[in-house]
Amino acid sequence: MDSADANQEDGDLKGAVLKAAVVITKSIQSPYFSVALECAEPMKGNIPKVCAKGKQDVAGRIKAIALEHNIPIVEDGPMARFLYDMLELGATIPSLLHRPIGLIFVRILVDAEEEES
Repeated sequence: MDSADANQEDGDLKGAVLKAAVVITKSIQSPYFSVALECAEPMKGNIPKVCAKGKQDVAGRIKAIALEHNIPIVEDGPMARFLYDMLELGATIPSLLHRPIGLIFVRILVDAEEEES
């Protein structure tokens, strides 16, 4: 377990995940990663930031909390691994990722609208 995972275990992992607008995960093949992103009104140009992240068991707990609370989960192994490795808790996503993360948010919004109709 790395220090980021240990810090979240000491804190309130569930509370952090409940702030998330989306969880991006790599759960197909070990090692597993999950990164939760929070963003107030992403379609207004606000930049998402990391509110929780973990690997292995912590990644599984993040995903389970998201499932339990209907937080969208996106399976994207390369993105989950990159976000996990490159960003600390509380960090905003870098400009390099604004477009791909923005597309994830658009997909979530479209899926939500389709479910309502």
